Amino acid sequence: MPSTTPQDQDQVRQDSSGRWQRLHQALTRYLSARLQLLAEEARLAGRSIATAIAGFAIAAGLALVAYLLLVTSLVALLVHQLEWSVALAALVVGGAHLLLASLLALLAWASLRHCNKWFAHSINELAADREAFTRSDDSHPSP
Repeated sequence: MPSTTPQDQDQVRQDSSGRWQRLHQALTRYLSARLQLLAEEARLAGRSIATAIAGFAIAAGLALVAYLLLVTSLVALLVHQLEWSVALAALVVGGAHLLLASLLALLAWASLRHCNKWFAHSINELAADREAFTRSDDSHPSP
């Protein structure tokens, strides 16, 4: 076994330290780029979600007012035109609206389940990185 001098040992430590610094810098740049992409996508998604929530809130308020007016008018129409009892008219109109609300809730749930993937670019980039890392690990045999 060849003997090593203190100068050789210092050189090995410096080489090793330099490799670790380069690895650290590369990992830092990689993580920084990925986090910037994620932040941009989160900002865009947040703006879209906030706009949608505001629109839903306004629409819900208007729909509630319209609903109350229409249901009252429909019950009055059934009572006066068809000579139904108030209880029967209210039951029929309430049941129809409950059925309609259930159908709309199911449609809304289905639209959320089938919407485009959120953070699709980040997911694709991470999958590509994982594949690249796997390929680079295969090309460098373990010591």
